[in-house]
Amino acid sequence: MIAMVRLLFRACLLVTAFAFRAGGTEIVHGTVRRDTIWSPTLGARKQMLIYLPTSYDTSHTATKRYPVAVYLHGRWGDETDLVYKGHLSAAMDSLVATGMPEMIVVMPDGDDGWWTSWATPSNMENCRTTKHRAEQPDEFCVPTPRYDEYVVNDVLTHIDSSYHTLARAESRGIGGLSMGGYGAFVIAAMHPGVFGAAVSHGGVLTPGLFPDSSNMAATGAPSWRVGRTTAELMKATTFRWESMYPMFGYDSTTWRQRDPALLMTALKSHGEKMPALYADVAIDDEALEQNRVFLRAMDSNGIRVQYAEWQGKHTWIYWKKHLPEGLSFLAEHLTR
Repeated sequence: MIAMVRLLFRACLLVTAFAFRAGGTEIVHGTVRRDTIWSPTLGARKQMLIYLPTSYDTSHTATKRYPVAVYLHGRWGDETDLVYKGHLSAAMDSLVATGMPEMIVVMPDGDDGWWTSWATPSNMENCRTTKHRAEQPDEFCVPTPRYDEYVVNDVLTHIDSSYHTLARAESRGIGGLSMGGYGAFVIAAMHPGVFGAAVSHGGVLTPGLFPDSSNMAATGAPSWRVGRTTAELMKATTFRWESMYPMFGYDSTTWRQRDPALLMTALKSHGEKMPALYADVAIDDEALEQNRVFLRAMDSNGIRVQYAEWQGKHTWIYWKKHLPEGLSFLAEHLTR
């Protein structure tokens, strides 16, 4: 299955590579803006970058409206990563210059909150006394960490009220990388009817997965499964446990409530309209097996995922190279 899907994507990769080599095409640059909003959901002031396409008219009388793609950063990142490290705006300019439909791309700041509603209360005192990169505590520490609701309620409300958008699920998509890839799938599944498509690049799509060596003698290799106890979840996350349990909780019950495969399966079983799904992952990414387990779960439940594996690692070199595939996927589904 995986090998077949990889073959299907070679054509897409070649088309994208040609688009970026199209030296005869004049590229007109879009605009990147920074907005600051008060988030009632988080109880904090947050920032976001917004990519506006080349044809965007900032006047209040403009009649053209655009699809919206929300793109989520990874852990230890912020709202600037996708532009300055991932070159997202340059990718959008090049793709549009070679025929891709235009859309607005929104990149909000989500701290290290895993783009989910936390399983444990926020410890503001501890957060304020802990060094968080160069950010001030007022920008990083939030009293009500419900990051999925922040995206759906606050970010989208601001974008739809401030810009010329098509405010409907069919014209809205969400994507992300690493932690943001996890967030994109979880938010799309937990908030049905909000997004029509979701994209993950190297996403953490099976949290708590670890190699179980108990049957090593029989098979010659460990099997993979999701932890069922706190000890197994700690083993799965290793040094990340301390930074993950506030969001995911202490046991498998709260982890399962935030599992992308289980959430997507529940979405289908409830008869909700499924978002179009796309996922890619690097061959040498530590999240490779997580993506394969997620894909098998989707296959067994009859949920289609456009999926690819390419050479590379869990780095910006890989994400910068493959962001265009995710952006093209969203544009295709949001502009039909």
